[in-house]
Amino acid sequence: MSFQGDVRGIGLAELLQGLARGQKEGVLTLTSRGNQRSVLGMEDGRAWLLPDPDEESEVWRTRARSAWEDDASFTMSAERLEPIVKAGRLENLYQLLDGGGVHFRFDPDEMPPRFTRLEEEGHPVTEIHCDPTQVEFLLLEYARMADEREMAGTAILPALDVIPCVSDQEQIGKVSPTLVGQVDGNSTIQEIADRLGWPLRQAQLGLLGGLNNGAFRLAHPIEILRLATHELQRKAFARAASRIALWCRTGSPGPLVPEDAEALANEWLAGRLTAALRLLALKDVRCLLRRLDASLGSAAHAVVHWTEAVRIAPTDQVSRLRLTAMQLRDGGEECGIDVREVLDLARELRERGSAVRSGPALAIAAHLQPTAIPLRLELGMGLLAANRIEEAGPWV
Repeated sequence: MSFQGDVRGIGLAELLQGLARGQKEGVLTLTSRGNQRSVLGMEDGRAWLLPDPDEESEVWRTRARSAWEDDASFTMSAERLEPIVKAGRLENLYQLLDGGGVHFRFDPDEMPPRFTRLEEEGHPVTEIHCDPTQVEFLLLEYARMADEREMAGTAILPALDVIPCVSDQEQIGKVSPTLVGQVDGNSTIQEIADRLGWPLRQAQLGLLGGLNNGAFRLAHPIEILRLATHELQRKAFARAASRIALWCRTGSPGPLVPEDAEALANEWLAGRLTAALRLLALKDVRCLLRRLDASLGSAAHAVVHWTEAVRIAPTDQVSRLRLTAMQLRDGGEECGIDVREVLDLARELRERGSAVRSGPALAIAAHLQPTAIPLRLELGMGLLAANRIEEAGPWV
């Protein structure tokens, strides 16, 4: 008979210990308030890190390819994938142990098959399974890393996409040789952890120790952007996207230096940058395009860029507004923009944000000088709602 409930803090560790010591067998599903989930098969005091029902095995294959991109002999196989998958699921469980509240459900005597099915070319069909781990060992490892984190005096670990570089050879001896051997100045900490088969926080803590004693430094934004260009040129789009996202987050705002702007423009013309854009978060797409447009200073190029952004995310109002503004700047009075579409965009901005946010779209609509009375009245009332009183008067 299944049972369920809620646990907090140390309660989750006690639940796992209780199931292990009681030799309970079944499937334990843990879910946090943020819909983070971990599925464990409990058997003879061991935990099988099972696939989440919503898990996509392509995510693991992408991570494996990114981790071993520089290895010419790399082939996709269960031996390559399973350490990455196990470490990833273990990190997910550790995050639940970190959290304040978790809902659990235990279904006894429902252990699913625990093997990885392979296609002829060695790719997992759907699910990837891992060797079990003793629950006591799992919890001891979690406690050890929690102690290291506390001793480091930080609640925030380095982001998974930061790129460490060796800085001081004299201090390298104080860092794990295994970690040092993987720090090549061109790999993120997630890629390093995946090659080692470590949970992400284990690599993060090692990196933090090296940063604190000066053995490591983090790659400069200029280095990151040029690493991204390198990955684009060899069509490693997942790696390129992670580096572009890191650059968007850490780089100084404003136009690029001409050399970097030209390199990105060339990657766009080659079709490689657009492939990486589709793997980026929308905020990073917008950041990259704004900075590229500011560097190139061409409204015609900007129209092409924001057309692609809208193609990637058709419902994103900010990208649509940017595209409309660039079309107006490029085409002037002959831009061919439909006033009705601009007013619809203004309404969406007003309904999903605030009336003030609709102001730029309404300003574009006013510049287009609509003649139909319903459009003029809608424009005027929208300007009033956006607190643009003087601009609204003539239209009302």
